[in-house]
Amino acid sequence: MPAVLDALYRDHANMSALLRVLDLQLGAFDNAEPMDYDIVGDVLSYCRDFPGIRHHPIEDHLYIVLRDLNPELAMGAAPIVAEHAELSGLIVEASVMLNQVLMEMPIPRDEFSALGRHFVDLQNRHMKAEETLLFPAALQVLTESDWHDLEACMIDSGDD
Repeated sequence: MPAVLDALYRDHANMSALLRVLDLQLGAFDNAEPMDYDIVGDVLSYCRDFPGIRHHPIEDHLYIVLRDLNPELAMGAAPIVAEHAELSGLIVEASVMLNQVLMEMPIPRDEFSALGRHFVDLQNRHMKAEETLLFPAALQVLTESDWHDLEACMIDSGDD
């Protein structure tokens, strides 16, 4: 498997683990049990920062190369890449809402929980779609040279 895809799959595995933690914390919150606000804040911070800085730019570049090589095949992946902005907006909204909860502002519990669960569900569906549509299409179309170019982009951005 190309190193780029290996790194993206690893990122997805890490994100899935964090989403499970967030889901467990939201379950505690729903049941009026203690929620670890530090853990939730850390997960939200990671979900807000890492994908936009390190992960999504690689996927976006992968999509652009795929689109340039095979526009028809890439068409099916276009909505997946467009979701990056929606996910980014949701996580910012969840982070703001968590801060409001921490400042004891009157935020309905079910509103915070629903937003958190919507993010978890959308992020999980998004990663599954990438792994079943975008990544296999890229494997089918990209050449060894294309993968090396993508790998060079990862190295240029400081990724190992």
